[in-house]
Amino acid sequence: MAYKPATNYPLHDGITTSYDVQVFDQNFAYVSGKWLSVKDFGAVGDGVTDDYAAIVAAIAFAQSLGSGVVLYFPPGTYAFKTPIVIASTPVRLVGSGMATFAYAPVGATVGTTLKYTGVATSSPAITFSLVQAAGMAHFGLDCNSLADIGMDLDSCTFGIFDDIHITSSNVKSLLLTTAGGGQSTSWNTLRNFNIDLSSSTASAAIHLTGTANTNTCHNTFQDFHVNFGGSSNPDGIWLGDCDNNRLYNMMLFRTSGTGAGVRTKPAEAAGFPESNIFFHLQASNGGWVNDVSQANWNVIVGYDRVNGQPAPVTNNKPLLWMDMWGAWNTLIGGNAGASGGADVRTVLQVNSGTGASFAQIIAGFQGTSVNFYDADVHHFRDHAQGNDATIQSRVIAVNGVQFPAVQVASADPNNLDDYEEGTFTPGFTFATPGDLSTTGTFLGDYTKIGRDISVNLTLISSTFAWTTASGAASITGLPFTSFNAGNRFWGCAFSEVQGITKAGFTQFGIRVAANTTAASVFASGSAASATTVNAADMPSGGTYVFIVSFTYKTST
Repeated sequence: MAYKPATNYPLHDGITTSYDVQVFDQNFAYVSGKWLSVKDFGAVGDGVTDDYAAIVAAIAFAQSLGSGVVLYFPPGTYAFKTPIVIASTPVRLVGSGMATFAYAPVGATVGTTLKYTGVATSSPAITFSLVQAAGMAHFGLDCNSLADIGMDLDSCTFGIFDDIHITSSNVKSLLLTTAGGGQSTSWNTLRNFNIDLSSSTASAAIHLTGTANTNTCHNTFQDFHVNFGGSSNPDGIWLGDCDNNRLYNMMLFRTSGTGAGVRTKPAEAAGFPESNIFFHLQASNGGWVNDVSQANWNVIVGYDRVNGQPAPVTNNKPLLWMDMWGAWNTLIGGNAGASGGADVRTVLQVNSGTGASFAQIIAGFQGTSVNFYDADVHHFRDHAQGNDATIQSRVIAVNGVQFPAVQVASADPNNLDDYEEGTFTPGFTFATPGDLSTTGTFLGDYTKIGRDISVNLTLISSTFAWTTASGAASITGLPFTSFNAGNRFWGCAFSEVQGITKAGFTQFGIRVAANTTAASVFASGSAASATTVNAADMPSGGTYVFIVSFTYKTST
């Protein structure tokens, strides 16, 4: 096919009323500057015609204009029989959606797909090589079970790749490497990827790797949905020669086979992978698997197990992971179900005479005694000191911090050693009950945090009669004995009170003395000293209402 001279290629700027440009404007408003349409170079987009020559001609012309030109692919399926390579000068490829989603206004053909239709090849269907600030957005990439690798970012930096669906590759779907040499693959942003890998020769849907001198590092991955499976038991992600990558909301689903969701590959380079951090990882029923030679730390913040995913298999190698409820389940230790682990000072190479270590900062403790959560017995282990007895009561449950049923008291004023909630049945009496008879609604509940007891009381009488009772009125049955502290008192005014007749007194409340489980009923007034409420102040045959919330302190 003959193509138009380069001088006639239209360089678009602004918006027209044509359907293609409307779609371009609505979906990719963030793109600014000049742009080209691949159809102006003869691309057909019918899924049959080989559009390779038109595509590379458009790429070459865009590169001749300098960095940052957008090459737009209107809706359609663009077949190509030769792998596409974008090298040296960056170009941004923009399609009309990953072809599985409808974009309004809906036309006869929705979305943009690049479909490899050549001979079987071990080369990637699309390669970005040694380019800075390149990009690709809103495409489906169909490898058609002919290309071993879908997309390869080789020695690329500062690129943006968004809204891409990669399907039907034979070995790997997405490869980040440095085979081009000279520079790392770093500071790229990849987001909104949908990957489907299922073949008898598949190895991993995503592979982060490098070469002898450079590696894949400091990239950001966001919102990935990965299906992987096949008779070759592929994995979801391989972490090889890579470090300091950030991966957000990675949803991995194993459709068949026995592959891992994430697998470390330290044999690729000594000291790697390390410092890769996942923020919300659902690693499928394959879970996370550390290689037996893994030597450096990677981190998972939010390891999702809500659908029955297994705990990470650490193989007694470093992995810092936190589940979806905020519990650091295994900082260092054995496989899921294995108790204990190595001394953290040895593994982290922290000398006992040094200052705060990485582990101490993570665990929130000071000094050389570092507490680690043991996934098997569900308590913190002090591996540095070898002392479980004093700390095993601090249990981390999947839904919060759980304290033991029987408090293990601590003398340390900075240590919270107990939390409890419960109910109790309060009572009402006088110093000399005599023939007091009272029934009604008597409700109490409490919250104990350390030594502080918060109490809510409701006493509403239905019968109240006495002839021989005398002395001070009190509410009995508090859940814990108050702190024995001499002349210390705790008290509060009633929020609602009824049934007391005491001339000259207008305010009523309770007071808890030291070393007791009862609260005395007190009265006060503007011209009168506080005094107890006595039987004579509560006429027999009436009713009383006492509603109050207060806090007092216990000894432990």
